[in-house]
Amino acid sequence: DDNQELIAYGASNLFSSFFSCFVGSTSISRTSVADAAGMKSQLMTFVSAILLLMVLLFIGPLFRPLQQCVLASIIVVNLKSMFRLFNELKPLWKVSKVDCMVWIVTWLAVTLLGLDLGLGVGVGFSLLTI
Repeated sequence: DDNQELIAYGASNLFSSFFSCFVGSTSISRTSVADAAGMKSQLMTFVSAILLLMVLLFIGPLFRPLQQCVLASIIVVNLKSMFRLFNELKPLWKVSKVDCMVWIVTWLAVTLLGLDLGLGVGVGFSLLTI
């Protein structure tokens, strides 16, 4: 089931809200890279965390003199699979015009208003379409 991970995150965040726990989250870029590499198990998360820790400790200081535009371009190149989602708008429009409009409104709001307000607008618009 494709929604299993999303349901697990939601349930864990709901449960942790009653206690002094950290909120669980994920990195979309790391998830898309892992999916493109064919990773299927939770061991990938552990290996990814260890590699990320090593990069931050040993290679991270080398990125300090780089300009922010260079770092942003590295992120954009790594997220190119997410930008390919624009190719799926036409099939999504054929399947569900409402879902396609929610996607477009949320994307525009996030792009123009920022992440927090954009996601709020997307959730609000999604609730209005029910």
